[in-house]
Amino acid sequence: MAKYKRIPRQFSEQSTTKMILMVLHRLTMFVACTLAFTYLLGTDLSLIFKALGSLPLIFLGSCALHNIGLLGHEGTHFTLAKKHYDSALIGTLFSAMVPFHFNTGFAVTHALHHWHTNTEKDPDLEVFLPFKNFWSRFFLARSKASRVYLKDTILLAMGKLPHPNQVGLKDKELFKLAKINLFFSSLFLVIYGTLIFQYPTTFGLAFLLIYFTAVFLSGIRPYMEHVGTNSGDFSNSRTFSSPLLDYVYGTINYHLAHHMHPMVPAYNLPKLHQWMLKEGHIDPSKAVKSSSLKETLQQMNRGLYGPQH
Repeated sequence: MAKYKRIPRQFSEQSTTKMILMVLHRLTMFVACTLAFTYLLGTDLSLIFKALGSLPLIFLGSCALHNIGLLGHEGTHFTLAKKHYDSALIGTLFSAMVPFHFNTGFAVTHALHHWHTNTEKDPDLEVFLPFKNFWSRFFLARSKASRVYLKDTILLAMGKLPHPNQVGLKDKELFKLAKINLFFSSLFLVIYGTLIFQYPTTFGLAFLLIYFTAVFLSGIRPYMEHVGTNSGDFSNSRTFSSPLLDYVYGTINYHLAHHMHPMVPAYNLPKLHQWMLKEGHIDPSKAVKSSSLKETLQQMNRGLYGPQH
């Protein structure tokens, strides 16, 4: 991992108020959209009105659920609480709400990804490189990643390290987190499964449409972040910014700033990015960037995951 210039402390400082508001917004939006969609499906409205009314609920609900999963990412970057273990625990508990996302296994490979981005030691290359077109990335990438993270979480719960521990937590803390992760992920799966079984045509349909849309959003995000990038400074990740992308991806889309300063909370990344550009901390001639969804998708489909091959 490269060493970069110092940044003002204000960017890395945690705000309990901002963290609580971020978590509440994501939880409230997911629950509200799921319940509203469930109610809509139970009404006597015509199919066309149900379909039209469902579209904003699916979009907003899936963005919220995807970003609830990203709370696990925030937690193991230690931006949710002052103490590292507390931050990781908070992120693990909330991200367990996302079915089949096992954040503890993710944390182990993700730490290596940050230390060895786009090099032969980056474990994400093995996961994401095989998918070489939009549709395989859209439908298959997240499923493969989830299986890898589940396997690694189970190994951690058994007291085994699947990869070198560069997370920033003690081994025994990771083992404990993995057990907690498996318990709460199973608990939420039972809750969702029970509700789907009891209300298959209302809650079941609403939840599954929101969930699978969130899976697709999550599946293409790594490619937005790293297709066409390299392993050198300022070019190992893409910043893809626009008001829409900022909302969909919870501002983790300022991904170069995140890789340069991974312990900066996501809610501070847009301002940090602008400050680094102004102060010359980022070399614009080397930076990989896009400024719209269309441009991001076009760049994403022009190459393979990771460095140019």
